[in-house]
Amino acid sequence: MRTTVRSEKDAIEFTVQSRHDGYLYVFNHGSDGSLLQLYPNKISGLPRVRKQVPLNLPKDVDFKISGPSGPNQLLVMVSTLPRDHSALPARDEGGFSFYPTGDAATALSARHQGPLPWIAGVPKCPAGGRCDDAFGATIVTFNVVQ
Repeated sequence: MRTTVRSEKDAIEFTVQSRHDGYLYVFNHGSDGSLLQLYPNKISGLPRVRKQVPLNLPKDVDFKISGPSGPNQLLVMVSTLPRDHSALPARDEGGFSFYPTGDAATALSARHQGPLPWIAGVPKCPAGGRCDDAFGATIVTFNVVQ
């Protein structure tokens, strides 16, 4: 992944590789303060990651960067189970979910119960099966310039 991208000119591209099979979730905390879920989305669906097999993204969407100069952070999660984010207040724009930030996110965090941050969602456990709530996550930073 390039660490510097030009607003309104470049698109981000990145590769995910995991030590385990799982489902991919990617969130972008933008330099404008927005929190956007890149994956899954209504266009690409929920990508699967295979153990030690690089997954080059994006595949069927263009993540063209816009917004003010500054750092952006990608939160990349690979979960053994699909995760449910439907209880979170999000607005849909073009098939992508935008989550609250600032005071609204602080209030959401104060109401949230559970050991994991609210952005992790909850695992979709199989009926009558074992509910393995394991996931790995990392944060990658890139800078937007004008």
